[in-house]
Amino acid sequence: MRFRNVAAAGLAATVVVTLTGCQQDEPSVPLPTAPPATSASPAPTVDEAEAAAMKGVRTAYADYQRVVAAAQNKGDPKAKDLASYVAEPLLGQIRNSIGSMAKAGFVVKGRTESKGDPEITELNLDDRTPTATIEDCIDPSSAVLTSKKTGKPQPAPSGQPPRYLVVSTAKQVSGKWYIDGTKGYWERPC
Repeated sequence: MRFRNVAAAGLAATVVVTLTGCQQDEPSVPLPTAPPATSASPAPTVDEAEAAAMKGVRTAYADYQRVVAAAQNKGDPKAKDLASYVAEPLLGQIRNSIGSMAKAGFVVKGRTESKGDPEITELNLDDRTPTATIEDCIDPSSAVLTSKKTGKPQPAPSGQPPRYLVVSTAKQVSGKWYIDGTKGYWERPC
């Protein structure tokens, strides 16, 4: 029974959207409107740079959801793909959570589902490390905490709404976007 309680608590911490991480509360800095300086090869316009960044953020977010679900399904905190799409501090939080669940004898079958298109609410390309904030409405009902030994599903955490807001942050490192923080807001159903 003790493992069931640990695992139920683990689900709240393990299902990707409920992991806590960094999030930005300050407003985004407006993108520059001045044309780029001329050079031998034309630099992309702000619109092109913003569009490319938004595409990169969306791809990173989708890949992040996919690799975390795969690691949770296997109970593998050391899944190699995690570091390809997830950055610290979120990477360590995910690995610790999956490891704790696996040690208690549980995995998460299925995955949380986005309801609608995740929205990039902030995009800051002016900082040394470009950042973005993504808001998503997720449905966790397809992510089920399951006993590895018996295959028996465990009940969802008490009070978990059927859909709720998740805010994730991303950063660009060496031209690639990574998800580095996420927080679920049960009090904000969507």
